[in-house]
Amino acid sequence: MAVYTEREHTEPVLLCDDRGDLNDGARGWSRHPVHICNLSGHPNQKKKWNFWLILNERFGLSVTLANIDYIGAGNIMLFDMRTHEMLSDNTVVTPQGRGLDMPETVDSTVKLNRADMKVGLVHEPGVVRIRALVPKAQGGRLDVDITLHKPAEHETLNTVIPWSREQFHFTSKQNTLAATGTVTLGDRSISFAPEDSFGVLDFGRGIWPREFIWNWASFNTRQGADLIGINLGGKWTDGTGANENGLCLNGRLHKIMEDVIFEYDTADFMKPWRLYTSDTNAVDLVLTPVWDKAAGVNMGDTKTGTHQCFGHFSGTVRAGDRTVEIRNAFGWAEEHIGNW
Repeated sequence: MAVYTEREHTEPVLLCDDRGDLNDGARGWSRHPVHICNLSGHPNQKKKWNFWLILNERFGLSVTLANIDYIGAGNIMLFDMRTHEMLSDNTVVTPQGRGLDMPETVDSTVKLNRADMKVGLVHEPGVVRIRALVPKAQGGRLDVDITLHKPAEHETLNTVIPWSREQFHFTSKQNTLAATGTVTLGDRSISFAPEDSFGVLDFGRGIWPREFIWNWASFNTRQGADLIGINLGGKWTDGTGANENGLCLNGRLHKIMEDVIFEYDTADFMKPWRLYTSDTNAVDLVLTPVWDKAAGVNMGDTKTGTHQCFGHFSGTVRAGDRTVEIRNAFGWAEEHIGNW
């Protein structure tokens, strides 16, 4: 059986003990971020990042700040969902992560301040502001000015994945955050409007195995009076008794207490994906891709390969006693294989 019960936290808790290993009392999940990610020790194994994806069916913008001990990086990508064109892809690297002090708590501001890239991920009451400037970006000067609307009562998915006492991961996955603002690239201006544009956060802090593989899926959609967002994960959480699976319906999180199976063809990622819960009918979705945004990195000891397939989800998900039909919801599912 892959159905289980995870402890729900409501009060602040330290992720790590004095040795930098997993605090057993931190296992579990919460509706609001309460974990304090006090990573220590474990040289060259600590992983810290803040990743935001702003998306509608026309354009996507991702902003990433990461520090993985032996290297730090900032990355900003702007891409066209219709033409499948990467409009601008910009990365700066900092040896040993210098200049990227990643905070221990989710709702804390993160900044990168360099001449070639400035990024601010600023948390304020009710909003998250994403500001960035790349003076000499691919495609011209890049300016980002996005505001995400996040009511104080809005619930999110925050969970600990315990591979072992020495290897573990905390993540905060946040979705259905309506996006407003503009991105300017050279003489072109791209607008994001709250009617159809959403921000998704992937916040991560942990001590990882060197090699890994994960699946991740997410979508946001408005259907009638409902605002629906889902986060699903697989492979690297399987068998741990914990997962990254949850449905956000009208600002309320419904935790999915079982593993999700991702079925897809690795010989042709553009074929439909099926995603379903292992033991019940809590999730039964099909993704029909429109674009496989494949990418990879090979920088010495750091290697990654990703197939991020954007497209439309249809099927059903369950929220308590209610079954919600999903119709043509835009989002993505991905396979990521890493050695970093």
